[in-house]
Amino acid sequence: MKKTIPVACEKQAASVLRDGVVVDYSGALDIVRRLKAKLEERLGRELINCAIAMPAGTESSAKTHSYVAEGAGFEVSAVLDETQFRQRRV
Repeated sequence: MKKTIPVACEKQAASVLRDGVVVDYSGALDIVRRLKAKLEERLGRELINCAIAMPAGTESSAKTHSYVAEGAGFEVSAVLDETQFRQRRV
């Protein structure tokens, strides 16, 4: 498996998730769209792929998280648990 290096990461505190589960799809979609635009402006290029990180025990919600990312214009290239995400950032 090819190891990929993250280009950038953004996050925002919000009440659209509860215990790692999306409870406000349209709110989550709006936030991801704004964060994507912010990153693209900062990097000066369009972002196409993304990886999403799921808290332990919320794997059954991965599809919903993927739908949010796809709705914002991303292609989800990986679904990681948060532990894997932290390991990739180090």
